[in-house]
Amino acid sequence: ACSIVFEAEGEEDDLMQRPPRPAKVPLFRPQMIAISLVQGTLVLVTVAAIYLWAVFAGMSTEAVRTLSFTTLVVANLGLIFVNRSWTETAIACMRRRNRPLWWVTAGTLTALSLLFMVPAARELFSLALLPPHVLALGVAAGLASVTWFEIRKIVRR
Repeated sequence: ACSIVFEAEGEEDDLMQRPPRPAKVPLFRPQMIAISLVQGTLVLVTVAAIYLWAVFAGMSTEAVRTLSFTTLVVANLGLIFVNRSWTETAIACMRRRNRPLWWVTAGTLTALSLLFMVPAARELFSLALLPPHVLALGVAAGLASVTWFEIRKIVRR
């Protein structure tokens, strides 16, 4: 999903005002690798925290699985949105057209909804139908796990 979206991504507005990358500078700089590792680690920690909270709250195995999976899927979608640019916010990036982004987002959310709403799919993956407030917790946690990067972009301006 990420490669499809990022391949279709247009250039940033200020691209031609930036100096070119020197040939000896690696394409993946240590800072970029470090930030990517932090992003992945924070998603992992968030999903683990949601998982542990659900277990200690006494939820069924299926409910724990559903909540954790929802958190992970939403966080992954969030990563796609926040990483479209390392300087512009996700909202600012909405000005740039990227049809695959919307196809991937719609497809992912549709598939996730079908997993929850279709009893045979829920059964196949051993998922549970969660109350809306619990589902909202998973969505909020997934989004929160990547929001720090948006704040970082705003602060660095």
